Amino acid sequence: MKRGLILVLLILLLIPSISAQRLFVTHDILTEKVTPGGTAVFQLNLRNNQNVEDTFSITPDEFSIAPFSDIVENIEIDDGNLKISANSVGTTIVRIRLKEDLKPGRTYGTFVRVRSLSNPNLKIDHDLTISVVPPDEIIEIKSNIPDEVVPGRILSINVDLRNKVNLIIDNIDISVDSELFSEKSTIKLFPYQDSTKTFEFEIPPATLPGTYTLIITATKANKLQGAYLKDFEIIKNPNINERTEKDSGFLTTTVNLMKSNNGNLVVNEAFILEINGFKRMFTSYNIAPTRIQDNNVVWEFELVPGESYSVNATTDYRALFVLLIAFGIFLGVMWYLYGRRVTIRKAVFKVKDDKGGISEIKVLLHIKNRLTNLNDVEVVDVVPNFIKPKHEFGTLQPAKMQRGSRGIRMLWHLPELLEGEERVISYEIESQLHILGKLVLPRAKVRYKRKGKMVEVNSNKLTYFSSKEK
Repeated sequence: MKRGLILVLLILLLIPSISAQRLFVTHDILTEKVTPGGTAVFQLNLRNNQNVEDTFSITPDEFSIAPFSDIVENIEIDDGNLKISANSVGTTIVRIRLKEDLKPGRTYGTFVRVRSLSNPNLKIDHDLTISVVPPDEIIEIKSNIPDEVVPGRILSINVDLRNKVNLIIDNIDISVDSELFSEKSTIKLFPYQDSTKTFEFEIPPATLPGTYTLIITATKANKLQGAYLKDFEIIKNPNINERTEKDSGFLTTTVNLMKSNNGNLVVNEAFILEINGFKRMFTSYNIAPTRIQDNNVVWEFELVPGESYSVNATTDYRALFVLLIAFGIFLGVMWYLYGRRVTIRKAVFKVKDDKGGISEIKVLLHIKNRLTNLNDVEVVDVVPNFIKPKHEFGTLQPAKMQRGSRGIRMLWHLPELLEGEERVISYEIESQLHILGKLVLPRAKVRYKRKGKMVEVNSNKLTYFSSKEK
């Protein structure tokens, strides 16, 4: 009984050894250096020592990759099922991509599982170890220096730094150098930290044009941790200074434009002033413009080194102001000569208008004196034959009433009509017959003497409609 138990234990202990002898797994490392975030490449060698052909499955440990692993991001196997003849060797490639936040200077491990598809008991977990080293440049450096730089101006450069490893790096010396400038600074970077430092340099105006090289280095204890190189061009420098001045006075504006070439190149320059068409009619220039396009007045010129060019544009509305004053005076004179006059306006007010037609009318004569004082002014009005006055007058009775072929002529005499005075003369008339339709009363007149001449002014003609006509 004891012998049988011992035999069973020996068989169980010998099963792994027998399996191992049936399958040998080794590997070759194909990557010399693996940095954080890099990929380690292995060649997996499988030897089938069985007397029959077999197919072997190669799979990674599912708990050895993300999201379960803090070390391995992914494991890729080129051929996950290898068919290997009896007593032969098969190979496949295993790629292990590491996470970026691994700390360099350490060794990390994982494994792949190899098992026979025909014999589930024939399996091996093969370990793979990876030594992670710091990258050659653990600090990434970038800069925004332009391709072309104009001398005589302040050059501002941003230096972008990034810590590529999961380590705190302190006492980092940052050097920014070129043939034209040099400056240093010391910083500290935490793991994966991004930092930007700004450097400003004054490029001398006399800097010769050409190609220069910017070199930015990050060192720690005189050991290079990162570098950046870029060529930039110092372009030809016209160094043009421009000045604009504006002077204003009574109805005048002068714009002074000046450009000076303080560089060492001959340059073509231009002035552009926006002046609309109306304003341009009152604008003069000390130098004739090269062209006028739309609302832009343009001067084009060439500046040699040390030369200045100035343009004055003066807008003067004083002539327009004088013209407006003269026009106003002219209008005043015309009003004085022709607007200052005596006027007479004739109006009618209905007194009686029944169904039989117009029977009674009240007439008003409105006289206004816009001249100087007048003497012996006469007002004349005529009443048609079929109408007769009722001898009902307002404040002023007619001086004369004469019957003629056209009707009754009434004359009022005004001994004096003062400047600005207004007079209203009224009278009532009645029709001998009821008037149906339209009634037309002739114009009234006002007569006076001025400068030895008799002046006669007519009123409006008066037309009235009976209610039946309406």
